[in-house]
Amino acid sequence: MGVDVYAYLGVGLLIDRGDLLRDTGRPACGHDMLPGAGGAYCSQCGRPWGDTVEEPVDGYDEGVETFKGFDVKPVSGCEDGRVFVGRVCPPGYLGVNGMRGECERLAGDDLIGLDQQMIDVRKALEDAPFYSKDKFGLWLLTYCSY
Repeated sequence: MGVDVYAYLGVGLLIDRGDLLRDTGRPACGHDMLPGAGGAYCSQCGRPWGDTVEEPVDGYDEGVETFKGFDVKPVSGCEDGRVFVGRVCPPGYLGVNGMRGECERLAGDDLIGLDQQMIDVRKALEDAPFYSKDKFGLWLLTYCSY
């Protein structure tokens, strides 16, 4: 048994994972309410009508954990279900050496272009249903895998 701890530098947002899903309003049981049935439960299976189907918001790919091509990363210490959405320190970005995602020291020329990266990511995410200028920024993220 081992433990892997990672630290990421990212430009983007810290959001609730639930913000990546939207409620369709369709009953989760898949049955239609029978005319005149009423009530709080499905007359065919007994499941509460309040249990509805959720689906990904436009641009979110649950299979590869991306939103419009940007990373969706879990964050340790966010057991409340928050995730990071944005650009996370990929090879060739902000002095990353490309070896197992390890970041080198960031200094001098490494920081040139950071402001433009932030502008580009912000513009790309501004129309997302969960975007908030108060949540957007440069984040240091940690993740621990047991």
